[in-house]
Amino acid sequence: MFWQLYLAMMALASACTLIVFVVRKSVIPLGMASAGLWSVLALQARNIEVYHQDGSSTMVGSEPWQYISLGLALLTLGTVLLYWWGVFPPEDKQVVGQEAR
Repeated sequence: MFWQLYLAMMALASACTLIVFVVRKSVIPLGMASAGLWSVLALQARNIEVYHQDGSSTMVGSEPWQYISLGLALLTLGTVLLYWWGVFPPEDKQVVGQEAR
């Protein structure tokens, strides 16, 4: 995978994840897109090809980044499932520990 494409996919996955966890809008479609993008990034983390100006290319990769991407994919997929079941986002009264009236 090309380095520029990898960075673009990482920016899109980060934006989707941020919207899901902070803004909490369109959780299911953006969460699934985010989980899919993080999964692809985890699978391609060791196969990043960087082209140089002299025409040569280098294959680079990072094993720790592969596990971080996999963790983010599982986290967003879990969030989508919890949202589907009605658990995420929690109600404010339950988070604080007050009784629902």
